[in-house]
Amino acid sequence: MARLKTLPVSATRLAAAEGAAPAMVALVFQALLLAGFVAVDRLPAAWAAVALVAYAPLTAGIVAASNLAHLLASGRLLAQVFQTAFVLADGLLLFATWTLLRSADLSWSLLAPILFAEQFLVVWAVLWLVGRAFRAYDVSFEGG
Repeated sequence: MARLKTLPVSATRLAAAEGAAPAMVALVFQALLLAGFVAVDRLPAAWAAVALVAYAPLTAGIVAASNLAHLLASGRLLAQVFQTAFVLADGLLLFATWTLLRSADLSWSLLAPILFAEQFLVVWAVLWLVGRAFRAYDVSFEGG
């Protein structure tokens, strides 16, 4: 962790890079699960593709929240509570936006990009917070 702090990269970019690998692994497993549903005719291929695109920012948000929870409350129950609270709050935010926009009778072709952009902004904000927490993180908690 101490070496990471010396890299000539912004803390937010470092947070994004650190979260990219676990997010990609999770997306591969999500893609395999969706492919399985398509293979047994339980899900149309087009819906699987849409779902995978939608999973990308959601997965990135969960990974970023996990990293932030670790930096703020490493190894404590508080970290798990924080991550769970993020997932619930994020879901409520997306649901509230979806409900509001559906009441305006927007089509899915307009609704989906708006929800995607909203989730992208949430991920960016959490990555920014991870970057700030990373800068302030005391590496002595990890033994050097």
